[in-house]
Amino acid sequence: MRKAAVFVSLVGLALLTGCLGGPADTIDADISPDTEPVEVNQTGEEVLASALNSTKDIGSYTVESEHRFAAGASGFFNMNLSMDSTGDFDREAEEARVDSRGTVDFSAFSFLDNETDFETSVYSDGETTYTRSVENGDDTGWSERGGNFSLVESVLGVDGVAELSRDTDAELLGGETVDGVETYVVSVNATPERLSRHSSAVIGLHGAGIEQRQDLEGVEEPPEGGETQIQELQTYVWVERDTRRPVRVAYFMSMGPPEDGEGEGSGNTTEGEGEDVTAGTVDFLFEADYDYAETDIEAPDGV
Repeated sequence: MRKAAVFVSLVGLALLTGCLGGPADTIDADISPDTEPVEVNQTGEEVLASALNSTKDIGSYTVESEHRFAAGASGFFNMNLSMDSTGDFDREAEEARVDSRGTVDFSAFSFLDNETDFETSVYSDGETTYTRSVENGDDTGWSERGGNFSLVESVLGVDGVAELSRDTDAELLGGETVDGVETYVVSVNATPERLSRHSSAVIGLHGAGIEQRQDLEGVEEPPEGGETQIQELQTYVWVERDTRRPVRVAYFMSMGPPEDGEGEGSGNTTEGEGEDVTAGTVDFLFEADYDYAETDIEAPDGV
């Protein structure tokens, strides 16, 4: 079977062609923080910079994250992914373990419909990374794959905050208490390209557990569809006030057709081979919470 790289390439193709439509589900999410005014003699950029700098001396930590993705191309495919992860990272030992579980619901045309429940584990020890997956009860066992500890941390660990927000504008929104921790909340001007790359990287790192279906063999690329534009784009970082360490990062992006009367894609129906391709939506959602307590990671059996 082909791995998640095929899925990511389909997503990229849809983003480029505008073929994101039909009855695909959207993500109903509100990640907007509930902030209160705070007194701090720093700008949003300075608070964000202090947060990124504070991660340099972190020894070990845990992360809990959720990732959601929904996209579709009318007359071609619909895909919905839901995944929750828990991870432990030890920087001194360069060791990480992330366990995830989720569901992929994929349909193509009118005759392919496949829902897969999966569990994946990613274990990284220095320069070597291993993955294991269970799909609908089928256990693949551990296998070595590309990537090292730094890559795993930049995607699923606290380094992901820097990957999403480095060299961007930021605005201090105020303060909010998150799980009993007082934080500053910063709105980050992350680009759509950066968010979509990160979302694809999260999926790709778990590729051994999100395999693409063999029944896609021979499926032709969809014709170019209607124009799409960013409908909603939000990225936030919650920063602990005392230590300045990131406590939470979250982003949500939704793409869809322009409103009536805006742009050449208005109306947004393009004739394909026997079918119409209507521009619809593609949504990304990611949220991660960080806890900097000491953690103990053991190499799993079979590695």
